[in-house]
Amino acid sequence: MPFMRFDWAEREPVRLRRLTWTPWLFGAVFAAVSLLPLAVRAAIIGRMTKRAMSARSVEVTARNITWDQGMNSAVLGRSEFVGLDKEPDWAMLQRWGREGRLTSFFAPEDPWAPARFERDMLRLAPAVRCKLLADQVHGFCVVDAMASKVAAETAAVVREHVGGFGPEGDTAAPYETEVGPGRDKPGVVHPGEMEFF
Repeated sequence: MPFMRFDWAEREPVRLRRLTWTPWLFGAVFAAVSLLPLAVRAAIIGRMTKRAMSARSVEVTARNITWDQGMNSAVLGRSEFVGLDKEPDWAMLQRWGREGRLTSFFAPEDPWAPARFERDMLRLAPAVRCKLLADQVHGFCVVDAMASKVAAETAAVVREHVGGFGPEGDTAAPYETEVGPGRDKPGVVHPGEMEFF
């Protein structure tokens, strides 16, 4: 999703932007939370994400809450906000759209690429293909069902440009793994079986 822009109309990005200018505060909060038992941390994360994440994703996130992670999040977030606060290069986006190199995904509930930005794209860079993913949110990458849907949408776009891929020409190739999901021995994992953490 290359078309991401800071949206002053959304409360969440505005609040997060302010917080990123105090990385020590992020670090302190993460450090304090890291002192809680793992089960409590996991419960907090589950509530914050409205239980959309898989149990494994919640556990991995809970284990990785540290001072360093908090500081890193704030510093990376701050640089992201600086970049997202700029007006997009509409001429470049339009050129890439004409060349068939760009498709942008939008979602009604995503504060970083909401549906109303699709209207801007259609008006200012009409050559860019836009797709509205009606049931997606920004946290799609940590929710198995949503991540699978975005992956399928992305694969469809790629397939149009480069043709089929994988051994049958229409599916992603399986890959070897040391331990597949739910397995205690090496096996082959097919993309539909992947767990994201």
